[in-house]
Amino acid sequence: MRRDTRTDEPSRDEVVARAVGDPDASVDEDDAENTSMPGIWMRVFAALFYFIPWIDICTIGEPMYGLLRGVWWGGLIVPQSLMPLYYANPFMPLIIFFCIFLAVVRQKRIPHLVRWNACQAIMMDICSMLYVLVRMYFPAEIRHSAILDYMDRFAWVGSFTAIAYCIYYALRGRYAEIPYVSEACYQQVDMADA
Repeated sequence: MRRDTRTDEPSRDEVVARAVGDPDASVDEDDAENTSMPGIWMRVFAALFYFIPWIDICTIGEPMYGLLRGVWWGGLIVPQSLMPLYYANPFMPLIIFFCIFLAVVRQKRIPHLVRWNACQAIMMDICSMLYVLVRMYFPAEIRHSAILDYMDRFAWVGSFTAIAYCIYYALRGRYAEIPYVSEACYQQVDMADA
């Protein structure tokens, strides 16, 4: 991928190379603090943001936990303990969204990987909320049939797999690339850097 003629902004590949600590990266080291490989605590902090979409997807995944008896404890107990806090107020998800967006994603002093994972967790949460909202307005013929059960299972498996994938990559200190969502996250974080 070629860089634009602008010399003040690194390309996406260069940002990724710097963030994973590539010694062959050909970018100035003037902001090495923000692009170097974050420590283990920052990586854990980046992975914790994915509890937010996990909490939202638990509402449609409860029947799946009954089918998969071996994973109910990890998939349901951890988010269930955070649900009373998350849903303490009808506006609490919106407040949490703005707090994370303004205090983490827009903060230049926080490592790029943490800000990017926070933004991606917010985007995944928006996607899961949209599915929950859309399913409420399905016709009664679909809501009270097996079609909605299969759609819920598909949405839960896809969301849970994406969340597990992102947590794994966040703990490794790498970027979890999800089509369209990751591109939007790069744009948001790059706008904050500008």
